[in-house]
Amino acid sequence: YDPRDGSTAFSGNPALAIRDYLTNTRFGCGIASALIDDASFSAAANHFGERISTPVAGSPSTTEHARYSCNGAVDTGRTLMDNLRDLLSCCRSYLIFTGGLYRLVPDKAETVSAFAFSEDNVVGSWQITMGGKRSRFNRVKAKFFNPERSWQPDIAIHDDATHRTADNSIVLESEINLPFTANFYT
Repeated sequence: YDPRDGSTAFSGNPALAIRDYLTNTRFGCGIASALIDDASFSAAANHFGERISTPVAGSPSTTEHARYSCNGAVDTGRTLMDNLRDLLSCCRSYLIFTGGLYRLVPDKAETVSAFAFSEDNVVGSWQITMGGKRSRFNRVKAKFFNPERSWQPDIAIHDDATHRTADNSIVLESEINLPFTANFYT
């Protein structure tokens, strides 16, 4: 179901897939549609559907595709929360329950107006701490399914030499599973 236009059809848009999983009484969570904040799902669906360009492997050209898409199969033998966590992994989003409604909140850059801190507008004492080695990474391995390799598991590695240099050449690595992602660049 697409709350933007009231239509019901197959879609690879993660917001619509997550909404369907939440409301599906047979294979999903069985949550009443009245408990879904359709405005947040519509806004997320628009964000996920924005067209972006990515490089074509071995070519100087680019290709356009949706920012995020949902490519996978839900395993009904797993818990509802595990399936939701996996669905949310394909679109960098959070599902929150607030004000009596379930809302989908993408983790995306927002435009923020400038604000200058001064002794006139800072109240109380402040302490700013940076994350330690356990929360900071200079190499990330992302496991996904690659359609160019007959949908077999693949790994995308982002290795940031600048951050590793700042970390005294120590590799701080994390590995994430993206079971509903099928695009190397996503």
